[in-house]
Formats: sequence, C-alpha cells, structure tokens
Amino acid sequence: IYSVSGTSSSAMSAPGYVGSGRELTFTKQSATSRVKVTYQDTFGVQCSGQIMQAIWHVRVDGNYVTNPHSLCGFYMVDTGATYNNLFRPSAIVGYIDGLSAGQHTLSIYITVHIVDGTYTLYTGGAAGGFNTSFLLEAEEIEI
Repeated sequence: IYSVSGTSSSAMSAPGYVGSGRELTFTKQSATSRVKVTYQDTFGVQCSGQIMQAIWHVRVDGNYVTNPHSLCGFYMVDTGATYNNLFRPSAIVGYIDGLSAGQHTLSIYITVHIVDGTYTLYTGGAAGGFNTSFLLEAEEIEI
C-alpha cells in the first residue's frame, strides 16, 4: 500500500491540476492486478448564481481513469441564492484495471461546469481553527 496524507487549511483551487501535496507515485508489480484507490478530502465551493457543478477527479499518469469506471466526486450547487459557501468532506473510492506494471502517479484535478454565476473552488478546509486532513492511497490487489 502506498499513501500520502497531510493537513491543509482552505486552499483555493483553480480548475485543472490541484497539487498541494495531493499526488502519489507508486510502483505496480503485476500487469494482471488491479489498483484500489482511496481519496479523502474536503471540497469547497463559494458561488453566486444559479447552477454550478465542480468535479474532483483522480487521474493516473495525467489521464482520466475509465477502466472499469471513472474515479470522481461531483459537487452540485443549485440554490438560486446570491452567495453560498459550502465545504463538504468527501471520499472517492474505486478501482483501476488494465494498468501496466511499473511506476505510476495518481493526481487530483478539478473540472467545472457552470451555467450561471461566479465561483471559487477550495480543496481542503479549516474550521474553528482546525485544518482538515486528506488521504490519497493506492493498494495493488491480485485478481
């Protein structure tokens, strides 16, 4: 099992690569195994307007995971309010199949789909003087 973890205060994130220590390089031993991925963090959106969707993706070697399915977490805001400040702890857990043996890197990316309004994204968060934690983990499983 390979993992990286840490604590972070609220860090503004632009769409694209998140960084901020949320990257994990691991060595896969077998071409026939699968990789179980766990990513836990706090996602935040400040927005004004009507409808907004942010998606946090786990990518492998910079590419979207598609086998057997994507590894992503959706964050949808549809309130009609003039201003929202929403932070939510979330976990993304799934598998990657068909990955070759050798060294690979997991990283976190954000995409945004906005219908109306403006937004600011956050990865990580702080409340009451405490920073939140994150975990990115890869476990190779023989099948």
